[in-house]
Amino acid sequence: MAASKRLVLDANILIRAVLGARVRSMIEAHCERVAFFAASESLEEAEKYLGDIAAERGIAAAIWREALARVMAAVQTIPLDGLEPAEVEARARIGVRDPDDWPTLAAALLLECPIWTEDRDFFGSGVPTWTTATVEALPSRTLIAARPMSKLLDKAFARAARLPAGEQDAFAELVLAELDLRAQYLKAAKDPARESEAVAWVEGLKKQN
Repeated sequence: MAASKRLVLDANILIRAVLGARVRSMIEAHCERVAFFAASESLEEAEKYLGDIAAERGIAAAIWREALARVMAAVQTIPLDGLEPAEVEARARIGVRDPDDWPTLAAALLLECPIWTEDRDFFGSGVPTWTTATVEALPSRTLIAARPMSKLLDKAFARAARLPAGEQDAFAELVLAELDLRAQYLKAAKDPARESEAVAWVEGLKKQN
């Protein structure tokens, strides 16, 4: 497996993989070509919420735990101490939006790859966030580390995070407009690999905004 093909899974993706067939089938379909990672804190969070949901729905603990174990067989867990080198930066980037999410962001920073999530709190962190719809639309060869386009946007996302809440949406529109232009340029350049990457960025960010 090429080391550049990797994604960090947020807790909400782990939960969806257990409760629904869509995400689980996507992980199963790509696990031989893409390395999936999750912070140990994300796994613990998923276990907590799955326990609560199962209790509400009358689902036996053994059932959801077995389903989670099957999902985690395709996901590499990163212990908290392994994320310490990026903790300070991750905490600074996530800010007050959801401080508890710093381990997932730290994992993405260390691995230089996108986060698969449905959580908007990662927007503006300088790391690309892909929704399930975005990941589903991508051929596996484009599930690569966040380069080169994410590096071009790191400063933009970091700047957005520092803006007052009322100005972030307007700034996001400027970023999206720039991405549309980049996608058009890459398409004109007839570079299919980079074109698909650019289009994926555009579509993913549009869904988040």
